[in-house]
Amino acid sequence: MPSCRLLGPVSLPGYRLVFHKIGMDESGKCDLLETGYPDDVAWGVLFSMDEADKPALDVAEGPSYYTTFLDVVFK
Repeated sequence: MPSCRLLGPVSLPGYRLVFHKIGMDESGKCDLLETGYPDDVAWGVLFSMDEADKPALDVAEGPSYYTTFLDVVFK
């Protein structure tokens, strides 16, 4: 997406990164699983993106793609 900008690393306490989904190509797909346990921490990278680019991202990801919005603290 043209407007994507790297902001940096971010952690999500109470989540784990899991590969429990199978794609149409039979490859593993990752997802964030909310555990509620503060000792579980998922690490990732935070990007910003203009809202105008979201429709193109939706097309690129395909029909089974869904969006979940989370509040994160970025330092």
